[in-house]
Amino acid sequence: MNKIIQFMRRNYKILMVIIALCIGLWSFIPREKSSDPEKDKMLIELLTFVIEKGHYSPAVIDDAFSKGVYKDYLNALDPSKRFFLQSDIDEFEEFKTELDNQILAHDVSFFNLVYDRFLIRFEDSRDMYSKVLELPFDFSLQEVYSTDYENNVYVNSKSDMFERWRKQLKFYTISNYYDLITADKKS
Repeated sequence: MNKIIQFMRRNYKILMVIIALCIGLWSFIPREKSSDPEKDKMLIELLTFVIEKGHYSPAVIDDAFSKGVYKDYLNALDPSKRFFLQSDIDEFEEFKTELDNQILAHDVSFFNLVYDRFLIRFEDSRDMYSKVLELPFDFSLQEVYSTDYENNVYVNSKSDMFERWRKQLKFYTISNYYDLITADKKS
């Protein structure tokens, strides 16, 4: 056991990357409705052990830790704020300081709630994406699109979400066109 802990202390950066990857990949694994709760419990137990005892700088699982996990999990799923609505975030907010208790109780209900909602919003965005691309872009309009995703706010409605997708796709189109022209001039 000491060798394992020594290894973990020497390679804590690698272990943190592996843990982050595991959590990220775990979030995107398709789940059947009859998910194995024992498997989820075992994963949470393992992560809890590594966080509290196996890490070079063990973390205390408390409300501050909970807030960090909450923020990092939402940022990992929707960094550019293109999928979740503000109403989703308002609903998730009640778990912000409860995640530490859920993790210690090996409860993954918050993660399942967010992931299931993400799948719904992802399908919604797929429909929006298709509808946006059916319409021609009006490049004569001067519009503003913020790529400062960190300071963007979540939208309040699906119509606002549609507008965000429209502006983003228009921005990407202009950006790709500019890159092509610039590359052509360099040749």
